[in-house]
Amino acid sequence: MRSRLGWTLLAMTAACGDHVSSGTATTTTNPNSHLDPSSIEGSFDLSFGSVTAVSSFAGQSSPGTTTPPSNDGNARVDVKKNSDGSYAVLVTPRWGQTQKFAADVSAAAVTLTGAPATFQALSSGGGIDDEWTTLSFPRASSGGFVGTFSASGNENIYDGDEGFTYVLSTNGSISKDATAPEARAIIVSQSGPITALLPWDPITIQMAEPIDVSQLGNAFASDSFPADNGPHLEAGSADAFGRTTTTSGVTSNWSGLATAKPNL
Repeated sequence: MRSRLGWTLLAMTAACGDHVSSGTATTTTNPNSHLDPSSIEGSFDLSFGSVTAVSSFAGQSSPGTTTPPSNDGNARVDVKKNSDGSYAVLVTPRWGQTQKFAADVSAAAVTLTGAPATFQALSSGGGIDDEWTTLSFPRASSGGFVGTFSASGNENIYDGDEGFTYVLSTNGSISKDATAPEARAIIVSQSGPITALLPWDPITIQMAEPIDVSQLGNAFASDSFPADNGPHLEAGSADAFGRTTTTSGVTSNWSGLATAKPNL
């Protein structure tokens, strides 16, 4: 985290970093130049290119004008070396769920396989899931990443009571993590109006990328708010690196919450 997590329930969205934003997060210019030439450990930004979807069944038509949700999408990759020499790798699509991948590391490339990194979108008839199951990153002779990757997976399109599956492929770039973290408040009542919360509804904060659980706890500690305001948020389940993308809770007093500014 870079500075302050400013948030407001009225705006329903915030950014962790140098500025508040409800739009596209910013990255540095030519970030590939910041890659460590000799190491594959660290946090990285993935930028997906144009995604190709091809039918996996003979005679099935292509998705037509449907744009894959991962087309020109972004994700975060975190790589840590274990004590036994293997690597632990987590992949988090922007505003998505973190998934653990197995890493096959050779002198030529790092290939990730495992639970899909999923990008989701709504469609006129249902929804679209892009599930990326294999990502391959060429390595330079010095050991670091070259700066490009290729990926493959499946796309599932749900249209009413029908479902379609396509094979996905893409190329993209990998760079040192330079994307400002973001957060947004989800204020949809479980039993009341869709534009507001009832007093007993939980407040949920979603992060665009994983945040250290201890940092979230400090951000919403009692000294960040008036004693009677709470919101007494608790972090969601931690991933393998002790981080989470959600936190939720309830408040005993709504007064002043719109101007409260917890710090990270």
